[in-house]
Amino acid sequence: RLSAPQQQDLLNGYDRSGKAFFRGLKELVTVGYFSSEPGATIALRYDPVPGDYRGCVPLSEIGRGWAT
Repeated sequence: RLSAPQQQDLLNGYDRSGKAFFRGLKELVTVGYFSSEPGATIALRYDPVPGDYRGCVPLSEIGRGWAT
């Protein structure tokens, strides 16, 4: 029932507190999202057959992270 700004303030408070439970929950949610189809195809760039390996490419060159 909290407004969006109140929800954000609540979560920011939990994040700043450094509690192990919230850190673990945040990690699981992040891994779960980026392991899902929407996370890997919308938020990341998914290429099932990547090309040559090029390390240390500037993010501005590729636009966003890769999920392979």
